[in-house]
Amino acid sequence: MIPDILAGQSYVFPVMEGSILVHTRGVLSHSQGNSSRASCNTSGIEFDIRRLRLGAKSGSLVTLEMCKGLERETDIASSVGSHPHIVRCFGSLVENIGAEHCRLLLCDPCSCDLAEHLRIHGGLLPIDDVAELGEQLSLGLRHLHSLSILCGGVTTHGVLLGCDGKWKLLGDLSSAAVLPLHVTEWRRRLLSHTSEEHILLPPEVRPQIAEERGTHMMVSLALDIWMLGAMLAQIMEGVDGKCISNARSGNAVLAASQEILLCPFATRLWMMLHWLLAKDPSQRPSSRRLVDILHSLSEIAPHDLLIEMPEHARFHCEGMAMTSARKLAYSSLASVGSNRSCTVGLPLEILRMSMVDPSVVDQLYHNCGLELSHFPQTDASQPEVPSLVPLLCEPIREACCGDNECAQERNHARSISCSVWHPDMDESTDAGSTSGEESINVSDTDSAGDCCTANMDSPRIVGKRRSVKLTDYQIEQCC
Repeated sequence: MIPDILAGQSYVFPVMEGSILVHTRGVLSHSQGNSSRASCNTSGIEFDIRRLRLGAKSGSLVTLEMCKGLERETDIASSVGSHPHIVRCFGSLVENIGAEHCRLLLCDPCSCDLAEHLRIHGGLLPIDDVAELGEQLSLGLRHLHSLSILCGGVTTHGVLLGCDGKWKLLGDLSSAAVLPLHVTEWRRRLLSHTSEEHILLPPEVRPQIAEERGTHMMVSLALDIWMLGAMLAQIMEGVDGKCISNARSGNAVLAASQEILLCPFATRLWMMLHWLLAKDPSQRPSSRRLVDILHSLSEIAPHDLLIEMPEHARFHCEGMAMTSARKLAYSSLASVGSNRSCTVGLPLEILRMSMVDPSVVDQLYHNCGLELSHFPQTDASQPEVPSLVPLLCEPIREACCGDNECAQERNHARSISCSVWHPDMDESTDAGSTSGEESINVSDTDSAGDCCTANMDSPRIVGKRRSVKLTDYQIEQCC
């Protein structure tokens, strides 16, 4: 609490039950320094006194439009009623200090705003805290939307932490509005109090999109849903929400770390945020639907979230899952000594079969709602499938080896493989086989020299190895 030159003053607020006499103590850090802590002289109950000012930012020149805006904010604060996730207003007063016109609101006591809470905790919040924050704010939005009131201030400065430990909306009344309202009018009100650079605007109210749709487009309650999703994405650990403001055409996507994708609950929350950030307001869930989703998020099937989200977001989530699965497979193969460069371009199915424990890839796929049916499956009655990556990569290593020792080992291995693959040869074909081996050795030596100049990761070489098909008998003999 910051010392206030106006501390020690007493105010009498008219309320429905009569009046409340309070005594101010000091200025609070939230609400841009426009709130003071006060306590009732009779009961000792604490309140916050919020000052809605006019004249301070306009060179002490007050216009009729500014007075109407002040009255509008006061009416909204007084009409929302009582809700645990809305800053409640008990009464209001008019106060004039010199040339400054103020309205004093007697409100619920709050300890800090979300921006200050993030600074204390390093700028990001754990997954469980983000989910709890989202659920509480969605309850507040459901109450406001039932009254056709747009919050418009779902930001880190507009969300306050009450002294009762609950997050509350309407910490900033400047962008709140009663619908219906035109988009251009709402943007004008918003930008009269803050700069467009300091707030993330939903796609439908951005200047370039609003001009395309015309000046008669109305603001929808889905605007609050988008702002909630954008705020949660920016404060969630393991999720990169920096691309939201730079997303072209409003198609926002969120990058996620492997830690997020390997946690079932975190993956569901990450996928749900894409749904809230849909470009089309009609594709976003309503506040009532959002409350139900967040309340049962741990029980919702990931596949159902994929179906609900916009098409571009669904493709992004599937692509992110496949990319992360390949990275996990590469890391697993590198840990057992496999040459990682030889696995470039191989399908994920082959990489997964070559892993010692592919359960981590299966878990990631399941968390993201993707099907595992296209992966090869084996049961206990079938022989163990050998690791295909070493089998495919060994010829590449041999082709890139130019010394005589490797060439001799290669020729010896091929001679053994020929005897293995033709077990029924008789003595009448020995001569022909000998001459054939000599011609094969000569051609292989020439081809090995050509392969030494090729890149080890050449797609052409990998493609040839992927076309090799072994019979069951060959696999049995090689094992």
